[in-house]
Amino acid sequence: PGPPFCSRSCRPRFSFGGTLGPTCQSGRACHLARRVLWTGLPTVSAGDRDRLELPLSLAEFSEALRLMPTNKSPGMDGLTVEFYRVFWDVLGPDLVTVWAESLLSGVLPLSCRRAVLALLPKKGDLRDLRNWRPLSLLSTDYKVVAKAISLRLGSVLADVVHPDQTYTVPGRSIFNNLYLVRDLLELGRRDGLSFALLSLDQEKAFDRMDHGYLLGTLRAFGFGPQFVSFLRVLYADAECLVRLNWALTEPVSFGRGVRQGCPLSGQLYALAIEPFLCLLRRRMAGLALRKPEMRLVLSAYADDVLLVVQDPEDLVRVEACQAVYSAASSARVNWVKSSGLVVGDGWQTSSLPPALQAIRWSAGPLLYLGV
Repeated sequence: PGPPFCSRSCRPRFSFGGTLGPTCQSGRACHLARRVLWTGLPTVSAGDRDRLELPLSLAEFSEALRLMPTNKSPGMDGLTVEFYRVFWDVLGPDLVTVWAESLLSGVLPLSCRRAVLALLPKKGDLRDLRNWRPLSLLSTDYKVVAKAISLRLGSVLADVVHPDQTYTVPGRSIFNNLYLVRDLLELGRRDGLSFALLSLDQEKAFDRMDHGYLLGTLRAFGFGPQFVSFLRVLYADAECLVRLNWALTEPVSFGRGVRQGCPLSGQLYALAIEPFLCLLRRRMAGLALRKPEMRLVLSAYADDVLLVVQDPEDLVRVEACQAVYSAASSARVNWVKSSGLVVGDGWQTSSLPPALQAIRWSAGPLLYLGV
């Protein structure tokens, strides 16, 4: 028998501030914000678009299964990666058929749509549900399909995601971000520059992502209708059951967010936040370097966005860009948890916009990417 279910009274406690439920990102403000964000984005080439539109094959599923890590917790059915590898000759062709039928019906089988949501503690008061990280334990068949799509997506990600975003993009590393900040601080000290580094804290970044915004962003990047439908089917009518004290809640609809535990989640988030980063690059002055045409605006690793501000007016632009992004995607920045580092003596934090006055500014160390 499976694990027992929690009482119905448990269910409202697992909204994570409303991040699991559906959103209503609509109306004129949302439409205008999305139009601003989606204008002028880079697009995949025509050849790559056509290649991504092809049906997923058994060979791609086989390669996805081969690359998946072992000794991982399975989904509700209890079937592990190791099990699938042993019986792949039997299960592989069936999975191809199930996926083809799911595309026709627009929805995955219930066993694929459902995930067990495990709660991992973060820092802070653990009596506050916001200090727990939700991790989706997904069925292996779902992850094989998602991994196959991820392998396709990874081949074009660098073409549409700017080099200053390093998360999940093949050939890029978190060390690029760290080395950049190190060199930037050394440059400021050596040349006597005055500027500020602003680290934005996106509140529950992965969990708040609006699905309509995400799919629209994929289309804006030039992905074709068939590839977009792959992602739509993966998230259509998705549900989760929260694991609590070895029991499970009743099913909760997964109306927004990208599932942390899905092989695609990181790539989808990198694509979803990229229009916001593009807007910042267009509107911020950033830090002028030695050559007039060279400037440094930001460094990003997933939702860890570090902005380089020399002109205080850039802070007003940051707030305006964030407002556009929030209206379009339901994202939300936590200004109180955001922090800033002042470099040099000529940069002042006075006369900031009201929201940005809550930022913790200092001349001391700045924690960035855990360092």
